[in-house]
Amino acid sequence: MSTLLRSNVFFSDRAYRALVKSPVEFVVGTHQLFGVTQIVPIELATLRQMGQVLFYPPNVKGWDGGAALAQQQTILTRENFANGVAQNPKVMDSATWIAPAMRTMDPHQVAMTLTDTMLAERRLAGRDRATGRLSRRQRTAALAQLSPENVDQRVRSAAYLTMAMPAYQLA
Repeated sequence: MSTLLRSNVFFSDRAYRALVKSPVEFVVGTHQLFGVTQIVPIELATLRQMGQVLFYPPNVKGWDGGAALAQQQTILTRENFANGVAQNPKVMDSATWIAPAMRTMDPHQVAMTLTDTMLAERRLAGRDRATGRLSRRQRTAALAQLSPENVDQRVRSAAYLTMAMPAYQLA
């Protein structure tokens, strides 16, 4: 068993982060990431919209996974949930891991912190692509020209954009 579990098959690019998170993994993982300790009733309805009612599987096999979790309505519900989390100032304040990067007022540093923490993306190309989308020095970039007046709103928007990326949907 030890040899099997240490096999490179488990850590290959094909296996690493290749499964779509179940709705519960998505919601609970997001709560853990941001340090949220309570689930509000609306989130149970959100899980239902994503196709997973806790403790009530559709049959003895349980819930379907994979592509069934990535349907258009499910992705839209996930993005709405992510936006609700990111736009809640209390939730963002509980994410102590982002505060040091926000104090720097450096868009690139904030974007790197978001992508490294939220995407767990250690492959440089993927992280750089996401960081570039968040910190590009243009008017359209999520984190362009941070200032004390806009840092909270811009970081919340960038956190939402990071959660909306396909890499965040994968377990």
